[in-house]
Amino acid sequence: MDGDCDILEFLLISFLLLSIWSVLWMAIATARIGDAATVGGVQIHGFGGWAYGMTNNENNYLMGSEDGNYDYVNFSMNLSANPYDRFSAYVQLGFNEEFSESEVGIDYAFAEWYVNDALSIRAGKVKAPFLLYTEIYDVGTLRPFFDLPPSIYQQFAAEAYKGIGFTGALFSSGQWELRYDVYGGELALLPQTSPEMLPEPRLTEETPIMKNMIGGRVLLQTPVDGLTVGVSGYGGEGDLYSDGQPAEAEFDASYLFFGASAEYLQDRFWLRAEYAGQQAADAYKFHALYLEPAYKFTDHFQAVMRYEWLDGEADWLEKFPESFLDHQDFAFGLNYWFNPMMVVKVAYHIVQDNRCAQPATLEDFIQATQQGKFEEETNLFSLGIQFSF
Repeated sequence: MDGDCDILEFLLISFLLLSIWSVLWMAIATARIGDAATVGGVQIHGFGGWAYGMTNNENNYLMGSEDGNYDYVNFSMNLSANPYDRFSAYVQLGFNEEFSESEVGIDYAFAEWYVNDALSIRAGKVKAPFLLYTEIYDVGTLRPFFDLPPSIYQQFAAEAYKGIGFTGALFSSGQWELRYDVYGGELALLPQTSPEMLPEPRLTEETPIMKNMIGGRVLLQTPVDGLTVGVSGYGGEGDLYSDGQPAEAEFDASYLFFGASAEYLQDRFWLRAEYAGQQAADAYKFHALYLEPAYKFTDHFQAVMRYEWLDGEADWLEKFPESFLDHQDFAFGLNYWFNPMMVVKVAYHIVQDNRCAQPATLEDFIQATQQGKFEEETNLFSLGIQFSF
């Protein structure tokens, strides 16, 4: 069975690489006669990056490991077309390699029908309109750090939902604009690695899936140049899948996710702040926030900083030390921008607790659980490059 999966993964990766090469070849071939970013009426965008990370202990955090990790690569190709009046189609293919494990798939693929400025209808696997970053999840040149804040964008957010959505501008006058999204269907949160002790110790990939989900977002663009504020939320019936199979029924419940966002973007100064929460009755509660300023003090150099915090309560995680439910990270870094589409990022993270920084191996995880204590302080050094076109 594993051999069949390896062959299938190889074929999928080969197909993706062949598709990317074919599209790029056509773009280069047509560059002499037209816009290289458009082939046959299809607009092409790509974004990707590579990063190295090293932590100071047995914990893995973001791209980092104790021995130093070079296997952190991602690339996405975005294709969009407007073949008929009012009709548009969007597809994004993605490749990720993390800690020697690779994944290839469709980030989203959906159709959009434009009715008017107040209403567009979307259907398919649609990019999720939740908080600030989910619709640009893979575009590293639009954010100050290589990775998004894990307290929110690993714990709460998803890149896409499967279903139907409505979007548009409810109000636009002068410099004021109120935009909305309403959507429903099924939404899978990002998978997380978790240990299981029975019938034998092993690490599993657990994916929470929200079914019969309904969500929405409202964004207000203000007369203050670059200032946008908004609120987001979604809820539905939660099921937990472990390695692709239904997991323990204790996760099954009605779940609610909610958040508030604010961003102020100028040419040289960026400031983003977000809060998010999730809960299921009294058995499962998490709250998180982050503050992320960045300042470009020359045409090329940018100083960045981020503080994030997460606090959780979960009955089904009581067997783990208390630090497994909490997370704090103070990060600072320096970026060098060659141009708006290529940047080198250096950062240092000082991490407290273990919701996001956890032992790299199953043996270390089991030992820490049995002893009732993880390595609660983790430092990470990271170096990466990100690009877009």
